[in-house]
Amino acid sequence: MSDAFPTTGIFRRGYGKDAVDDFFVDARHAYEGGLPAEQFSAEQVRQASFPRQRNGYDTQAVDAAMSRLEAAFVQRDRADHIAVNGEAAWYEKVADRATTLYPRLLRPYGDRFAHPKSGIGYDAEQVDDLLDRIAAFFDDREELLADDVRHALFKSARGKKAYAMGPVDAYLGRAVEILSLRELNDDTASCPSRLNGIHRHPGPAGYRPIRRAFRCCRAERGWTFPRTPCSAVRTLSPTNRGYPQR
Repeated sequence: MSDAFPTTGIFRRGYGKDAVDDFFVDARHAYEGGLPAEQFSAEQVRQASFPRQRNGYDTQAVDAAMSRLEAAFVQRDRADHIAVNGEAAWYEKVADRATTLYPRLLRPYGDRFAHPKSGIGYDAEQVDDLLDRIAAFFDDREELLADDVRHALFKSARGKKAYAMGPVDAYLGRAVEILSLRELNDDTASCPSRLNGIHRHPGPAGYRPIRRAFRCCRAERGWTFPRTPCSAVRTLSPTNRGYPQR
């Protein structure tokens, strides 16, 4: 699979060719049924990382291919789950998975993640801003796509002004998973029973059944996200690569 992607040239670093080639060979084998979903799924694609080398593969080209590969595995996993458990169970699974994101959204600014014990981390204000957008999405106040989170950029910071990278990456990985599942369900034709039998109609995101499932699941637990005034929302500065680190 030599030069499966554009290369960077000898003066720039890209992803290691052998590592990328090996990963895509394994992914194709898994997708075609060579490995069960428990061993290789969208999560493995999302968490994959590659070493850097000169004259490596162009990072943007590989990242785009990884996004498409992740979507393919999400779709396969959804089809497999529905075939065994039914569509309603799939909606329940996604909505319940989304609840793992909620508690951290309710924490105060500056304390949503642990601070790095040493070294650098992600700028806490910028991470909090992104979490505000996630909360606004669940509150039907803002549209948000998986790629918005997947390609988020954060400045470096230290001490109390920073969040440790590991917990942030893990959390945003779950957010990407949930948003990807929601996007996959945008074209479904019906809602599960927990949504009171409301059927999807063409229109704004509020009509999408999976989005309604999020609201229902949150309402069952009595969680309300704080609203941030528009004047307090800051723009992410693309000075340092945030999630994901591949």
